[in-house]
Amino acid sequence: MMSRYALISVADKEGVVEFASELLQLDFKLLATGGTLNLLKENNISVQSVSDYTKEKEMLSGRVKTLHPSIFAGILFDRNKADHQQQINRANIHPIDLVAVNFYPFSEQQKKHPNSNLLNFIDIGGPSLVRSAAKNYRNCVCVCHNKDYKFITNSLKTDSLTEEARKNLAYKAFSYVRKYDQCIENYFQQQVEEKNHN
Repeated sequence: MMSRYALISVADKEGVVEFASELLQLDFKLLATGGTLNLLKENNISVQSVSDYTKEKEMLSGRVKTLHPSIFAGILFDRNKADHQQQINRANIHPIDLVAVNFYPFSEQQKKHPNSNLLNFIDIGGPSLVRSAAKNYRNCVCVCHNKDYKFITNSLKTDSLTEEARKNLAYKAFSYVRKYDQCIENYFQQQVEEKNHN
């Protein structure tokens, strides 16, 4: 049986150690980045860094971490398409069956640093991972909210994660990304309006 992979990269780390531990018991192999990787290692959770997995170091002061074909092809791979299977096999890419990602809250950074340039707080990889997993929800479980961790692990244990449940998680994921993008849009709108008034 092919190994199942889960990619975990969360700003809100509440419950993530327990979640990762449960995934290990379900025979998932874990990939993680940054602070999530360090936290899991500190708690003796077996996990591989995304950089080691892709064999590519982070670039541009961390702006490029997960943006790699081995990650995104693994997430977007449609298991029902023979040509996808052939391409995955040729490239020696593992399917990624679960993505657990949430973002640093942009609005909170705005409150903490109201007069600062906040471009470095705009998450690129995170929303891309979430959108990819949600698009391929039939094959890749997408989780953005730690309140869903227990439901997901319980469903995986009993092999009862239905397509409807997966679709609901995808809906939550796209809603989460939309709200995040709205915060960034508001930030840029404010910048533009302030310049126009000067």
